[in-house]
Amino acid sequence: RQDMIGLLFVNAVGTPAYRMAPWGGTEPRLVTDPLAFGIPSPGGNPIVIDMTTTVVAEGKVRVKRNRGEETPDGWLLDAEGKPTNDPNVLYDHPSGSILPLGGTTAGHKGYGLNVAIELLAGVLSGAGCIGKDERLSNGALLIIIDIEQFLPIEEFYQESEIFIQHVKSSPVAEGFDEILLPGEIESKVKCQRTKEGIFVEDETWEQILEWGQKFGVELE
Repeated sequence: RQDMIGLLFVNAVGTPAYRMAPWGGTEPRLVTDPLAFGIPSPGGNPIVIDMTTTVVAEGKVRVKRNRGEETPDGWLLDAEGKPTNDPNVLYDHPSGSILPLGGTTAGHKGYGLNVAIELLAGVLSGAGCIGKDERLSNGALLIIIDIEQFLPIEEFYQESEIFIQHVKSSPVAEGFDEILLPGEIESKVKCQRTKEGIFVEDETWEQILEWGQKFGVELE
């Protein structure tokens, strides 16, 4: 919102976090390492991309487990590297793993991004990489780009608007109402949640209460 671009890469250090097997492997050795881009938009709300390098965030697997639901095809592998729909395998011993972004056919892409983020957010930041036997922590690399060091902000917005209108001019496919840019769905959901609240199932709420007691936080 201050006419700058943000690029954020985050890794994890510490053994408890293993969630993803390397491409071609069966045992988890990596974490879900997210990356996020924030780009100013002439429409007001920035274009925001916030994603993990796994096919799904680990938290969504945990929610499925807490609700007693199966996970969709293409999310998980069991401890032997076989596809499964059971979210509990991710928390078993030995544990299963979440597939890398791209799934069973193109998971090498998510795996490649994951390795790059480990080296950028881990080694370059000085925090270190996953695999160290120590307490769980995160390393981060944040890059801020001042647009006006490259071109006038008005020109950036003008060119961006031409591009955005070009993308949104595509005919809408069956099952879709409109062409959305990255971040637009989240912006709409934020407005809805602010108005209606956020549903939390009983199991997750009990876990929140349990941790609140451990840290001396009173929750109602």
